[in-house]
Amino acid sequence: MKKNYWLLLCGMFLIALTIDASNLQKSIKSEKSERNHYSRINAFDVSKADSIINVATLFVEEDYTIPSWTAFKRALVGATSLKDSITINSLQQAMDSLKSKDVPYSINMTIRKDPKTSLGFAWFTNEGVTGGKVEIVQGLVSDTTAFATPDFSFNAKCDSVLNLNYCDSLSSLAASAGIPDNTKKSYMTNKALATGLNPNTTYSYRVGKPGRWSDLGTFTTAKDSKEPFSFIYSTDNEGGSDAELDSSQKAAHTAQRMYPDASFWLNCGTLVSSSGAHNSEWEFEQFFQTQQDIFLKKPWAPVIGNHDVSINRNFTQHFNTDSVGFDYAMSTTPGSVYSFVYGDALFLGMSFENYASSGYLDSISTWMRQQVAANPSTKWRIAFFHKTIYTGAAHQADVDGQIIRDSIAPVLDELKIDMVLQGHDRVYEVIGPVYNKQLLSSAVSNVITVDFDQWTNVTGKSGGIYNVEKGTLYFLNGKIGNREYTPTSQLDMKAIEASLGLTNYFEMFTGRFGQTQNPSFSYITVSTDTINIKTFVVSSSNTSLYDNIKVVKFTDVVSGNVSSLSTGSEKVYIYPVPVKDYATVNLENAVQAKVDVYSSNGNLVKTVIIAGTSKINLNSLAKDTYVLKVMTDTGNYTVKFVKE
Repeated sequence: MKKNYWLLLCGMFLIALTIDASNLQKSIKSEKSERNHYSRINAFDVSKADSIINVATLFVEEDYTIPSWTAFKRALVGATSLKDSITINSLQQAMDSLKSKDVPYSINMTIRKDPKTSLGFAWFTNEGVTGGKVEIVQGLVSDTTAFATPDFSFNAKCDSVLNLNYCDSLSSLAASAGIPDNTKKSYMTNKALATGLNPNTTYSYRVGKPGRWSDLGTFTTAKDSKEPFSFIYSTDNEGGSDAELDSSQKAAHTAQRMYPDASFWLNCGTLVSSSGAHNSEWEFEQFFQTQQDIFLKKPWAPVIGNHDVSINRNFTQHFNTDSVGFDYAMSTTPGSVYSFVYGDALFLGMSFENYASSGYLDSISTWMRQQVAANPSTKWRIAFFHKTIYTGAAHQADVDGQIIRDSIAPVLDELKIDMVLQGHDRVYEVIGPVYNKQLLSSAVSNVITVDFDQWTNVTGKSGGIYNVEKGTLYFLNGKIGNREYTPTSQLDMKAIEASLGLTNYFEMFTGRFGQTQNPSFSYITVSTDTINIKTFVVSSSNTSLYDNIKVVKFTDVVSGNVSSLSTGSEKVYIYPVPVKDYATVNLENAVQAKVDVYSSNGNLVKTVIIAGTSKINLNSLAKDTYVLKVMTDTGNYTVKFVKE
């Protein structure tokens, strides 16, 4: 029986080789007939490279999605060139992975409006493919039967995106796939906004249309409270080649494996390398393709970087971020000016790429004031953008940087922005807290002195606690790609500070400052009390902790007999200061309060409930500086005190 089976296959193979080419092309129009044909050949003998290549050459580009077709073409060129088992197997895998032309790709979720109840979705399809939607069901599901009656269904807005520049010389597709440089391709961009969702709820979803759905994705909405949350922060992927794309995706997957429960991913721009008139949609395509499993599970909060700017507005087409009128009217590539509240933090995403446009920076400043005024009750205010306000690397003397710093830094001071997350300069920097271009040195504690290194640690510092009550911490975690800049030495920084309108510039680098050397990312946890930032470096052999810092915000009270703390309509008194054995806390209106005491390293060491005037026994505490947090029904207040 087995012998007859193989004879039958041999006969089928010989028949297949003699079929008229035009009839064969018609017979493989559908995916089923295509796969049946080359699987029979494969079952016969995988060494028959020419036969498999001949079948592959009969496939028709118009039948498949652009990303899967490009991958197929690259595999076909490789197999044709080498004809070995590796390339032939790769070709067979690429044939298996071909997707029908109306299947979605480049799928992503973005934080949009209120993350407790809404979420933005975006994806690409081939030109002319319309009628897409997103379907959502509550819970974590593993198959499509749950979508027979989805809990939510939102139609996508489908728009044509015509004649995008698909690739340039950096993409190397001319050699690897036979696709000439500056080839043009057209698409449909699909965007849907899901609303009416429940807070703190896990959902599953799919995008596409009946018969052509994406893989299943999942997300969890924000909690309807100020409970702690976490997110991953990265910047500067700059993927323009296979090696660069592979480097950043490995770091991203490491972050996802280590912290799968992070609430969202914040990115400060430069996702791709090519920009301007010769941009490359293939780079965006591959950015999504190499990390599609992450994008299906993790909402994003992206802003544009200078390399993402293009006449084709690729960034704008790909992400469904909130729209701001002046941004869409004045920006080359809009979609990076939006805000959202998550937990106890207000996030302000911004772009300065069009800083030279008349009125643009003024519009940004007005918008920032409006967002802060509309959200007065959030403890933290976090801004994120691409171009650095202060930096110790390649762009520190750039004219645009100085213009942005002179225009925007005073507004950050005015609005009491606690922390700024940045990109662009691809070194690790902890700067400040800064107010009015001056370092607030008394706001930094617990910094560890380590070995100096002119490349990886120019300041010889690590860790630290940074009190942003009176200033802003400027933070840059390096890059998640593999292109890097050289940190500026203290001597060189001193030589240029006058031209930058700054004094004691090097001293503003209060924490670690250096080159991470490998792709890096930060895991950031935010609670009402503390922001903790752990930055990791991902090399080819391991993942290591590069730095660990804490951000706090409290009034510094370390001397005097009585301290009066106003909190909403309440007044709280604590005495004596410094504290010896007892701290007496008086609530003027005799309301009940919870009092937490934290050590200088952020550990909770004591909790008591008080009403009216109460003595808190601190005799067991060691001599140190502590933080006392009083939480009443009218508000919260935090004060630092010394225990003698």
